[in-house]
Amino acid sequence: EQINFLQNQAREIIMEAETNLQLHQASCAFEKRVGQTYYLYERDVNNLYFSLLSPQDWNNNPPHSFKGAFKLEPDMSWSSVVEITQE
Repeated sequence: EQINFLQNQAREIIMEAETNLQLHQASCAFEKRVGQTYYLYERDVNNLYFSLLSPQDWNNNPPHSFKGAFKLEPDMSWSSVVEITQE
């Protein structure tokens, strides 16, 4: 049971590291700052880029596929941001 727990924990760490690496490799035309939220879009397959504009800034019609909002943390990792919209 403990081995299974440790294996699952290791898988989660590896997946998180892969996600962080992929996000750090996304194109970005500006200097990223800790604490800022960035919006990830996919231009083509595996052609990711960050924007300062959210889908709402594009009137919910962004030029490319929206993949999520992410905040750059002080340890340079990324956390997913769930945006709450009021109707």
